[in-house]
Amino acid sequence: IYSARYGGPDLDDAGRCQLLLTELAPYPEPAQRRARFRCVLCAVSPDGRQCRAEGTCEGRIAPAPAGTNGFGYDPVFFVPAYAKTMAQLDPQVKNRLSHRAEALSAMRPLLASTFPELSLAR
Repeated sequence: IYSARYGGPDLDDAGRCQLLLTELAPYPEPAQRRARFRCVLCAVSPDGRQCRAEGTCEGRIAPAPAGTNGFGYDPVFFVPAYAKTMAQLDPQVKNRLSHRAEALSAMRPLLASTFPELSLAR
């Protein structure tokens, strides 16, 4: 799914969230509203070496938007372990749970081993 294109080019983030909630209205049970943020990072060199890392964040779609932190689907992406949407979480907590941060963390050692000529010192 190209989530930024969901609903067409005329919708903004709030419009996409509202469309999602409208389409999921017939499915009120949490098990029917499972969701996943996914980030996949790939690197390929001109000589064909490549590596790939992935990060995910599991949750479900909330019944209504809540919170002001974040962007995109954060107001409707509910994280059960915190009983909050991503948009309600403190930025530090959100960053710790982030699918992007997980993918970057997984990518760093892969880059170092696949492309040893890169200087990846912290």
